Amino acid sequence: MKRHVYLTMLFLLGIGLLSACGGDRAEWSGEEARPAETVMQSGKLLPEQLPQALLQGQFERIHKQMSEEFSKSVTLQDLKELGQSFHNDIDSYLEPVRELTNGYEQWIWIDDKNKKGLLAVFDDQSTIHGLLLQPLAPHPETDGVFTQTAFAYPFAGEWYTYWGGTNVLYNYHYEHPGQRYAYDFVIVKDGASFAGDPGGNESYYAFGQDVLAPADGIVASVVNDIPDNAPGVETNTDQPAGNHIVIDHGNGEYSILAHFQRNSIRVQVGDKVVQGDVLGLCGNSGNSSEPHIHFQVSDRPDLAAGQSIRIQWAGNSDLKKGDTAAGHAGNNAS
Repeated sequence: MKRHVYLTMLFLLGIGLLSACGGDRAEWSGEEARPAETVMQSGKLLPEQLPQALLQGQFERIHKQMSEEFSKSVTLQDLKELGQSFHNDIDSYLEPVRELTNGYEQWIWIDDKNKKGLLAVFDDQSTIHGLLLQPLAPHPETDGVFTQTAFAYPFAGEWYTYWGGTNVLYNYHYEHPGQRYAYDFVIVKDGASFAGDPGGNESYYAFGQDVLAPADGIVASVVNDIPDNAPGVETNTDQPAGNHIVIDHGNGEYSILAHFQRNSIRVQVGDKVVQGDVLGLCGNSGNSSEPHIHFQVSDRPDLAAGQSIRIQWAGNSDLKKGDTAAGHAGNNAS
């Protein structure tokens, strides 16, 4: 049996790789979360040096930098074998996406051929707590096919793209054809998506924010009576979209906006909406672990039966994980 190319302690740590469609009380920041000078004096690799160290075969140095639990699970010989075979056709990695998640730094690199990816998790002392070597399986037959409709962002102000892009490291949804080009958006302030009690929806900046119509169309479906989840505690897998709206834009293109706050949706089936109209409020219903907006375009109005279509954004078709998107004020905003 061929050995899998994963080195995994990520999920044992429970460090905020999204378990469902929403976030796991995640934090982000552009500031240094580690004393870099101290790390350098210790002889440890800084996180940004990891890809080059792997390409150069510095496996002993990397293994010594792993946490005790991780190094027991993955031996030096394991690391060498997997690291060498994985990197035998990689020349370089592109600029990383970096996030702070529950006190850990998560770094993602994609190689310059877009065929392989690397995800690593560090603490503030640059100890490595998780490593994922991920072959990427692109879908060129659909990656290059965009919606005919040019969509606006379904929100006002600045939101952070937690999931989005054309590989599984940037976009949790990508391996599922029905959600392949979906996006999840949250609001981040001062490096976090919430302030105060992480167990209350009201603590999250996204909760209660206006969700806007991304393009003109006719409302095809509405669900509005599903309770919001307690963040990080439960998700509703029986009704994964939660409170949601489907909008028919013509051309066989249907917007699906999910996880609205219970009883906040303002439109009804058959209503005509104009780009920027307020549809309802961001919530935490359905298969969602944190208040956020899930947005995708499908070729059918049924989330389960349709195929996701890559979104042509008005002005930026390459929006991906780690990017901040700025939307315009909505019509009749609350």
